[in-house]
Amino acid sequence: MTWRLLGVVIVLAALLVGFTKRDTQYRLDAKRSAFDQAALDHRDSAYTSMTWVASRSENYFQLRFFDKVEGGICLSPSWEDLAALGAKEPSLAHLVPTGGRPTMAKPGASWSDSWLPDPGTLSNSPYVRLFPLSILLNDKLVSAAGGDPRAAKAKVLVVGLGSGAGIAVLAHHFPQVAITVVDIDRKVIDMVRDHFPLIRWLSEQTLADGTPRLRFEARDARQFIHFYDVGNKPRFDVVILDAYTAGSTIPSHLMTTEFFADCARVLDQDGIVLANVIGCYGVTRESSREVTGPKHRVLGGAIRSFRAAGLTSVLNFPVIRPRETPSTFLTDEGRNNIVVSSRTALEPAANKAAWERVRRFVPWPELQIGHHVTRQYYLSKSHDDEFSTTMVDAKIIDDQCPALAKSMKPNPNDKDALQGITYSFDEDAGAAEEARRAVLQWAATGHAKVPKHWDEEGADTVVLVETDWLKYARDTVRCSIAAGADIDRNGGDALVGSPDWKDPTRAPDGAMIGDAPIFTDQRPNADILNR
Repeated sequence: MTWRLLGVVIVLAALLVGFTKRDTQYRLDAKRSAFDQAALDHRDSAYTSMTWVASRSENYFQLRFFDKVEGGICLSPSWEDLAALGAKEPSLAHLVPTGGRPTMAKPGASWSDSWLPDPGTLSNSPYVRLFPLSILLNDKLVSAAGGDPRAAKAKVLVVGLGSGAGIAVLAHHFPQVAITVVDIDRKVIDMVRDHFPLIRWLSEQTLADGTPRLRFEARDARQFIHFYDVGNKPRFDVVILDAYTAGSTIPSHLMTTEFFADCARVLDQDGIVLANVIGCYGVTRESSREVTGPKHRVLGGAIRSFRAAGLTSVLNFPVIRPRETPSTFLTDEGRNNIVVSSRTALEPAANKAAWERVRRFVPWPELQIGHHVTRQYYLSKSHDDEFSTTMVDAKIIDDQCPALAKSMKPNPNDKDALQGITYSFDEDAGAAEEARRAVLQWAATGHAKVPKHWDEEGADTVVLVETDWLKYARDTVRCSIAAGADIDRNGGDALVGSPDWKDPTRAPDGAMIGDAPIFTDQRPNADILNR
């Protein structure tokens, strides 16, 4: 009996080790995912389960937490590409690795490719493309640099590391920035430093005055900020809040008036807090004033709580999606919102010089549209919404079916809509079968196994997705800035009413998010559904 029990224990232990040591928990063959995505490394921590995933065909390197993509960076242009460009472009000299590149960790056992990801700074996560607003809107900071944002010696505190994509965006556009990142999970920091070469290199560099360009603190952000000694340490010009749990929920202790007041305390008088808040405006039922919509109370509550903490000037930049326009985006759908708050007036009428700067801002100005483009096909069935193949590199099909690309009909976009991603369709079962056979033939010649669902018959629609990653990035910024400038629709007063309103449970009559509360340590945002 003892030996049997011991045998059971050994088997269970083996299963446990197998679970905790496996290299990928993320589904690499989910529908409409890239056919060639692979896991570079996987690690588990006390807080999360994370996997670096790369796809050359879709040009991404993403750190995924459980099944969530919490930050992605384009593989092209690579850091090596930017460094080569920096030899000719002085504006990129700060990204040239003088003294050699850092030695990186080995990939996990599931990585079988001979190449290793070397991402640059072009993000394929739309919301982090707006992080530069935190510096561009600070007129005092930029004016002290002679009006040149690139010369601004900004001290930035980032709460929540994610993949490091936001750090790369800031480092690209602001050569003099000094960034401190606080993340509660040491393993996340290690994961990023081990596999994102540019981030590791930045953490080993200093500015001309000896200040580290990037440093990490593995601590709870609430404690770090609360005990930050402003009497002996410099205040920050910017605090960026981007911490989320595995359930895409902002930790409740990082979403209260008391915490926001601590953020204000460590800021310079004209400093800015920029927060990534997933939520929506909701829809109000006139009969009951009830507001419905995913996480609308989170967005409204964040705005009211910032104001209650003394950061009374609040702007919201909803992150506009492909084919949406700044004036017609769906307010009742959950999305990333970039909420910017300060003690100093940020509204366009009161901050004219900064807004002129914001409107002139061209992200990644050294790069060229048309140079970082991906083209992919997938198949679907008009009678089965659940069916979709993985996406394959368009070249696989175009090489065997050159006429197919010409038969695709692009889905027209509004002229004011966000550009950069184009969807084209051929709703013909014969074309779908031809494309399917081309992929099967490609796989049969020894290139790879058959991509997910491409061996299934019955598809009747071919979809071509073309993404110009630079154009997409620039248009995300353009459209989201245009939306944020419309304060009659997206400003703090429009969304939650006057900052003088004191009822902690709801906003005043006329506010778009009528049931927006004020979050406090006693009344935190504890509802994980965030309705």
